Amino acid sequence: MDEQNTRRLELAQAALDRSNPTEALSQLDHVTSFDEPRAFVLRCWSLEKLEDYDAAIGAARAGLSLFPEHRTLLLALSSAQSEAGHYEQAEQSLLAVLNQNPDDQEALVTYALLLCQASDPVASDEILDRLAPEMQENSGIVALRSINALGKGRNAAGLKLIKQAVRSDPDSAEMHAIKGVHQSTSSRTKAAGDSFVRAAELDPEAMGDVGREGKLARHPLLWPSRVIDRIGATKLWISMMVVVYGGRAIGPDGRWWYWIVLPYVGLVVYSWTVPFLLRKWYERSGRL
Repeated sequence: MDEQNTRRLELAQAALDRSNPTEALSQLDHVTSFDEPRAFVLRCWSLEKLEDYDAAIGAARAGLSLFPEHRTLLLALSSAQSEAGHYEQAEQSLLAVLNQNPDDQEALVTYALLLCQASDPVASDEILDRLAPEMQENSGIVALRSINALGKGRNAAGLKLIKQAVRSDPDSAEMHAIKGVHQSTSSRTKAAGDSFVRAAELDPEAMGDVGREGKLARHPLLWPSRVIDRIGATKLWISMMVVVYGGRAIGPDGRWWYWIVLPYVGLVVYSWTVPFLLRKWYERSGRL
């Protein structure tokens, strides 16, 4: 490849590094020599960032027609296929890489992430077990294991893992956001809000929406509904019925037991209505 084309590829890579895929494509449009796969890889990555997944897949396939079984092209293709929701095709692309080198760490991590996205946490963890020992303590790998634990219904174990990942990488917005998801799933609404707000503080551009949701979750008007979140509406309803019918059965005049039940009813109604109305108010005022 001549000097001019090489310079175009370098400029395209620099544009991608600055998160400017449009400029990268502009540089790639002036490349006239395709005797190395980098032009196709950069075009695939740029189109994927612009969410034009079909075009990204086409760019990677065009490169593979000239450079069959090229590792980076196959990884780029699998990434675009995964983003497009073509998980089975993405898996085949990754398996083609792993057939060349079963211990390819990048391909193994990407495969585990793909399986997690495809809602197969058990298989994802099995792939992660194949990683080198030094990779096992990586905060990203620990975070992925925490998501898999959540997918297997092991919420407490998942929360413990993501807390470990946050301690290892406290300045990662993604780690705090994942921690917030775990806390939200465990009905720890205020703690989840704190994690989402922290994620937004670390990366306002990428996590702005997450931060606004976090501020909503921390609103003082929502603290009564956290009782419902932690205990559950069904459990509260059952306990209320036990109190009502138990009181009527043992008391001389069961009607006074209703005054004990009223706070339960009020709490349930509050938890169903106030969060909805508060969200509507936030949306209308432009805060969400």
